[in-house]
Amino acid sequence: LDPVIEAVLSDPRFGSDASWRKQALEEVRTKIVATPIDPRVLDILYKRVRVALGGKGVFVRSSTNAEDLPGFNGAGLYDTVPNVVGRAALGEAVKTVWASLWNLRAVEERSLFGIDHRQTYAAVMIQIGVDATAAGVLVTTNLYDRSDDDGFTINAKWGLGMRTVEGQKVPEQIIFDATN
Repeated sequence: LDPVIEAVLSDPRFGSDASWRKQALEEVRTKIVATPIDPRVLDILYKRVRVALGGKGVFVRSSTNAEDLPGFNGAGLYDTVPNVVGRAALGEAVKTVWASLWNLRAVEERSLFGIDHRQTYAAVMIQIGVDATAAGVLVTTNLYDRSDDDGFTINAKWGLGMRTVEGQKVPEQIIFDATN
């Protein structure tokens, strides 16, 4: 897939034609999801889910090296696949999360902040899904006052956080200062 991604990034339209960029990125994501995952890797992941996590439904979440950088917060840019059960579903969820590195909002945001797409890599975190009463994101800085060395920004809501990440709900925003 590297040549496919390189062709998209090298095309002059990538930087100048938003419509073309959107379509090209959709094709990249489609190819990533359509590419078979190495069965040995999937076996290792699935065994770990069965043994370490009890075979319960899991959330397959994203993590990249282009999140929580100085001056850049990538929270919510990439996909999470909830309630994944079974080996085949786990493989599809992992590929979906990997592919989300190339979703339009993530690429646009990285471009805006001058982050090199060629040096951005995706990983997955697999965790047990819980029946949460609340969910949120904690950012280890005050996003609204950069001179505040002690404040953390918390965005949270009652229930699962999926609708917030999808832009369907607005979370409560709290600045928390543990020193006070």
